[in-house]
Amino acid sequence: MQGDDIDLGQGQNTVFGPDGPGRFRLTLRSYSGQWSVRLRVEEYS
Repeated sequence: MQGDDIDLGQGQNTVFGPDGPGRFRLTLRSYSGQWSVRLRVEEYS
């Protein structure tokens, strides 16, 4: 998977987003030649 801001090869994991409470993070994962996109909301105390 490749794009303007993304270069994700097999077996790699990339997270976009700032650190801090209540922030949105976009996680891109590549496995076995496939890829997935996950949007998570995380809050740290």
